[in-house]
Amino acid sequence: MTPEEMRKCLDALSWSQTMLAARLGIDERRVSDWVQGRRDMPPNLADWLRRSAASLQAQPLPEGW
Repeated sequence: MTPEEMRKCLDALSWSQTMLAARLGIDERRVSDWVQGRRDMPPNLADWLRRSAASLQAQPLPEGW
């Protein structure tokens, strides 16, 4: 997953890097490294993030929320 793709997924989910780190139970620096391209995100995690973002985009919140 490229850093740009990761940022797009986080934006689609309305998640911050801090929120992703908390969800995964990891240090924020690791997420920051992924977003900055200093480390590669594990492939299975990248797939999960893509699927999560796609799912929310396919089934957005109702209007007004």
